[in-house]
Amino acid sequence: MAQESSYDVAVLGAGFAGSALAAALARGGTRVLLLDPGGHPRFSTEEIVTPYTATLLRTMAVWHRVPELAWLADAPSASRRVSRSTGVGRTLGFLYHHHGRAPAAADVLQITSPAAIPAEPTLYRQDTDSFLFHAAVRYGADARQHVRLAEVRIETSGVSLTAVDGRRFHAGFVVDAGGGGEAFAAGAGLVDGEELPAHSWSLHTHLVGAGSMREATGSTRAFGAPGRWDDGPCYHVFDGGYLWRVPFGNHRRSTSLVTGVGLTVDATRYPFPSGASPGDVLRDLIEPYPMIRAQLGAARVVQPWTVVTHRPPAGTTLAGPRWCALPGREPSGFFLSRGLTDQLAAAGLLAVLLRGRGAGGLDPAGVATAKATLASLRAGGNTLAEMVLAGTRSPLLWKAVLRVWEVGLLFGTLQAQGALRRLRRGDDRPARALAGSPDAGSPFPGDAGFRRLLDRAVGLCADGAADPSAAGERLFVLLRDAEVVPDVFGFTDPRKRYYHPTPPDLARLALWTLRSAPPGTGAVVRDGLRAVLGASARPSTGGAKP
Repeated sequence: MAQESSYDVAVLGAGFAGSALAAALARGGTRVLLLDPGGHPRFSTEEIVTPYTATLLRTMAVWHRVPELAWLADAPSASRRVSRSTGVGRTLGFLYHHHGRAPAAADVLQITSPAAIPAEPTLYRQDTDSFLFHAAVRYGADARQHVRLAEVRIETSGVSLTAVDGRRFHAGFVVDAGGGGEAFAAGAGLVDGEELPAHSWSLHTHLVGAGSMREATGSTRAFGAPGRWDDGPCYHVFDGGYLWRVPFGNHRRSTSLVTGVGLTVDATRYPFPSGASPGDVLRDLIEPYPMIRAQLGAARVVQPWTVVTHRPPAGTTLAGPRWCALPGREPSGFFLSRGLTDQLAAAGLLAVLLRGRGAGGLDPAGVATAKATLASLRAGGNTLAEMVLAGTRSPLLWKAVLRVWEVGLLFGTLQAQGALRRLRRGDDRPARALAGSPDAGSPFPGDAGFRRLLDRAVGLCADGAADPSAAGERLFVLLRDAEVVPDVFGFTDPRKRYYHPTPPDLARLALWTLRSAPPGTGAVVRDGLRAVLGASARPSTGGAKP
């Protein structure tokens, strides 16, 4: 029998989140085993870093003294210190398409980050995941690639792992970060009965030769947009689904020739054609939309297609005293790479809960926190997917759904920025409360006013199938009546197309927090504004030496 090796924590899956968790734990002295059934480099989905995701990366970097995580939070440092194949996400575009014609100017939306703040990167996952994997090894994780598990036994005293080739490992705690497979599911009791019906399915690959928005429209700033459409990801939305493009070669330092392309559609309206190839499915779905066809018609596939079916989450528990499963990517439909964000949030929470516990696993309070937080993350991803798919039914409903999530993501990011600011000053209480929030799945966790807005918006979307435009009108009324929504950036105006925050806008937002905002909301947003304005005064760390 093969000799057994012992560790405090075993992480199954050496992707982005698994490697980040392993690096954070190993940096703090935890004996970490990092197992993966495959190897690096490898192709992966979910390549967009939102401002909230960037704040999670910076928070983990500060909290656990792993600066490599912060290098992936802004485009200049990612390009200089990680990979020149990473792209820039200065803008985020949304264009609503109708059959047979290009989008109308009234049906486009663009969000542009302030020039004073470094843009987020787009992640070329072959390089970024490999980089984090090697960072985890550098900090002391014992990494084993190409190890497939035959059995995972979870007992009160610890966890026993047996590989297909007979190697055995023992750990006090095990985390499935996507590499545990059926062996982990069986060991943790996660094998459920009948699957819930799928609400959507997705395709994803990398292409070479994809056309740009400039080539498709004849202008870098088509429709009068303040930012260049090719300076970041773009979502092309149509009735029943959306296609996204993630650029990597969109800055001078980039060496990449590829574009990430994905498609998510409503499975109840467009069941995946039996026996069809992913390439044929994509071609048939984009055929009615001339602008999309102009960009992708001549492109060539350079990576295997990823095909994922998205289902509502089952009620299975995701944590116990000796184990935890990070949220999967299935519920979220890949919108804004929400699955990656949730996995990173869960990894950050576990890094805190397991810190200094050696092989002891989670205490009862830690188990309760992990269960509540992970369940909320998973439910929140499903809520996002269902609202977004409902929103695709009409341009007006799409605009209204985006406004709800824009408000939440703006304030949620400011909330996280405020917690990070205090963490840098030695106070980890706000960051700890945010990481373990039972409302973590909300884009603005813990805010009662936003939770009411979100719950009512979910109901309107669910009831709006018969008349989606009327549902959009009612949702805009709801936005105008909500105390938590400021009349600053035009969130309540369906005619507003571009969001390009300026110093006067931020000043008006600060006044709103003092004069009109609910007291709790105002205090959180003000604290976040202080953090953002302070960060914008500091130069990017992209050129600094390790």
